[in-house]
Amino acid sequence: MKNTNIAIIGCGNISVQYAQTLKPYPFINIKGVYDIDRSRAEEFAYAHGTSVFDSIDDIIKDPDISIVVNLTIPRVHGEINRRLLVGSKHVYTEKPIAMTYEEAKGIVALAAEKGLMLCSSPITFLGDTQMEAARLLKEDITGKIRLVAAQMHNGMFEKWHPNPSSLYDVGVLYDVGIYPITYITYLFGPAVRVRAFGKVLMPERFDLQDRAFRIKKPDHLYAEIELASGIHFTLNASFLIDYMKRPASVEFVGDKGVLYLGSSLFFRSPLRFAEHFKPYEDVADTSGAYDGIEWCRGLVDMARALDSGTSPKADPYHALHVIEILEAIEKSLNEGIQIDLTSTF
Repeated sequence: MKNTNIAIIGCGNISVQYAQTLKPYPFINIKGVYDIDRSRAEEFAYAHGTSVFDSIDDIIKDPDISIVVNLTIPRVHGEINRRLLVGSKHVYTEKPIAMTYEEAKGIVALAAEKGLMLCSSPITFLGDTQMEAARLLKEDITGKIRLVAAQMHNGMFEKWHPNPSSLYDVGVLYDVGIYPITYITYLFGPAVRVRAFGKVLMPERFDLQDRAFRIKKPDHLYAEIELASGIHFTLNASFLIDYMKRPASVEFVGDKGVLYLGSSLFFRSPLRFAEHFKPYEDVADTSGAYDGIEWCRGLVDMARALDSGTSPKADPYHALHVIEILEAIEKSLNEGIQIDLTSTF
């Protein structure tokens, strides 16, 4: 395929992971980067052999840029994504597209109106073990699925993250809960209603410089999500439980037994099956799967789709539906009521 030039906006923690995982794909070239902190952009550019743009407008004006990758903090995603689309650029954005369903809905509509491609993470549904689990489910290994139970935790990540308040501000749902919700709806289709409960269990946190900050959104929650297919999906997500101690597992419970996926996040994870009241046994050799998360996988798929004129796997209408689910869970938490959903994909 032909070479694709991209620009990256936001040179924080995740940008390095994108750059590192892009190395095996020489047809994608990081032409330049921009960050409001120029020194951070210059550090990234030096490390990865690229240049620094002076502004977002300079990126928009550059005719050689095919895709702009938005890796800014979540609360400004919507503003930047809209600005890029108005400037007629294809956009790949870290999750979410915007912090509210209504804003994200307008951005998806704008992309469609202008005939531009808009893709959003998470794309962990394209992970090696995750796709193998999908194959086994399609082959009916579990029989009719009645329940999907998922865990998704990020622990007290202020112990290592350089800017933890930016993620605590958006909450556990938008930070990590979005991963299994995206995966399960990718497999089984849209949700129709949710109910949830949770609370702030540890309001005061300390960053790496021992500076105190307080969190306002629940740091531990439980949600029940009813899918249109009739499957019951439960999610437990936390900013207290260490994901290294309790992996982001998913259990697919069917009439014949249970398929256990060790992680909805990491591409190499255990995949086991057990008939009811029998022990788990491995059902796939996952040793050759990608070790970790190939953060750029959705971006690479998008570049290939642009080149071939096909549709990318990261469907913006799916991402939009997930945002409505997240918003509905938060409303259910705050108001103590069941929330019906309106969107689909």
